[in-house]
Amino acid sequence: METATTTDTRIECTLPPRIHFAAACARPKDIQATSDYTGARITASPDGTPRVVLDTTNGKIAARIAIHGSATPGASAIVPHALLKAAPMGKGKPITTLTVSGSTCTRTHGDSTTTADAIGRMFPPIEDVYPKIERLAGDDYHFVRVNPQLLAALVDAIGADEAVSLFIPKDNARPIAAVCAKNGLHQGIGLLMPLTSTRDDRAAAERVYEALTPNRTK
Repeated sequence: METATTTDTRIECTLPPRIHFAAACARPKDIQATSDYTGARITASPDGTPRVVLDTTNGKIAARIAIHGSATPGASAIVPHALLKAAPMGKGKPITTLTVSGSTCTRTHGDSTTTADAIGRMFPPIEDVYPKIERLAGDDYHFVRVNPQLLAALVDAIGADEAVSLFIPKDNARPIAAVCAKNGLHQGIGLLMPLTSTRDDRAAAERVYEALTPNRTK
């Protein structure tokens, strides 16, 4: 179901340091063609637990992350991605907070405050796209764990700036094969060993997925 910012919205949350990577998922190359995807939706847990969920999408990629915060149960707001810049953290550095009150969004970091209006348009119904947990936990999906930095480095190394093809083995004892099959002189292949995984690793991943997709369990 599509959602939009409501006038009785009240959300307060702490932004994680890497929030700008999630925000990047809401910035398509052609904003004119996909203007509905230029913000991030923040939704409070309907049961009042101290957690809000941030969704971003540009129509081709979607990301959902859990953030510590408090809010009116079930409240939802669409925040401009300009407020979701990197949130530096560390010893002696203040935390970065985001507050949504009605249609006003305020980002605070120390003495610095940035305010913007919440986006009034509807957010795409990405809940309908996430696979149900029953399918994810079944035989339809092969479970594999990879090092994200090594995967990114491999993609850069073989020059796959447009597309990369992955051949994933049925067991985790063999490497994943990557291919850049772009026409022309710049082509490449590579290998990436998956991380060791156990049944407990898969069960833990399934629990997190199920907790973040409560509407996709039926």
